[in-house]
Amino acid sequence: MTRLRNHPVIDNVALINPIMPVIAGRETELPFTTIKSLIGYAGETGTDLGDLGLIYEKCISGMPEEELILKMKEIIRIIHKSIDTGLKGTYYADRILQQQSHLIAKSESEGKIRESVVNRIIENVSALMESKSAMEVIVAAPTAGSCGTVGGSLKAISDNPGNSEEELAKAYFAAGIVGAYFAQGPGFSAEEHGCQVECGAASGMAAAGIVQLMGGNAKQALDAASMAIQNMIGLVCDPVADRVEVPCLGKNISAAVNAYASAIMAISGFEAVIPLDQVIQTVSDVGRKMPLCVKCTGKGGLATTEAALTIRNRLTQN
Repeated sequence: MTRLRNHPVIDNVALINPIMPVIAGRETELPFTTIKSLIGYAGETGTDLGDLGLIYEKCISGMPEEELILKMKEIIRIIHKSIDTGLKGTYYADRILQQQSHLIAKSESEGKIRESVVNRIIENVSALMESKSAMEVIVAAPTAGSCGTVGGSLKAISDNPGNSEEELAKAYFAAGIVGAYFAQGPGFSAEEHGCQVECGAASGMAAAGIVQLMGGNAKQALDAASMAIQNMIGLVCDPVADRVEVPCLGKNISAAVNAYASAIMAISGFEAVIPLDQVIQTVSDVGRKMPLCVKCTGKGGLATTEAALTIRNRLTQN
């Protein structure tokens, strides 16, 4: 560092931490590989999906458990701060929708609707999406276009029975391992597979996390993820005026409520029928068959309606 600072052609030297904290070469072998082997390992050891997600991260990163949990808690802190920011009100000129997240609590206070967990899900998801569209800090979980689903639903569920910070972190690890397996399949690019790999993947991740919060086992969490993703297969990506707001807000809310319903079904003993690995493979197959016009190109679906074109022209002129 001293030699660099004293070099005649170098004016200044900045030392920064790496963006990705995982250093190659510290990995260890996973005790499971496929989803099927993960379920077998969970059955043999009695491990829930949150702990399996933590094991996955430990083996992939080589980091100690305590450090991983602290990093997850920091991610959760950012998500919750983004929700708070959205609820306080955001403004950004170049967007379609201004603040709406506050309307849920307003309707409750006026007696128009009754308080419920679903209301909190809608409120939280909306707040996160508003923070995103106002260019605030958000966590892409798994993508920016689907950032409201996981964080919005898990906060609503964890607030209701009052889960601890540690229990919420484990729920995120459960959600994360579903995302890790999804990443090995189609991935998260709507340009390749439509919104089924954004809101669809987020819904499956959230469903697994919700089951974890409810005290369910690993198979129930994976079944919930399977059911949630099944309900989102074929979802197109057709953002109006190239802004990730309409119909993205509604899709995030639907994905979050779908996750909640799928978790309730799995905990209650409903059959997923199709295993999660086969559901993920189906998403890839369907994505390859979808026309390009509904893969985030703005050339199909709602993006080409008269109302959408009017909005595009207005924003372009502004």
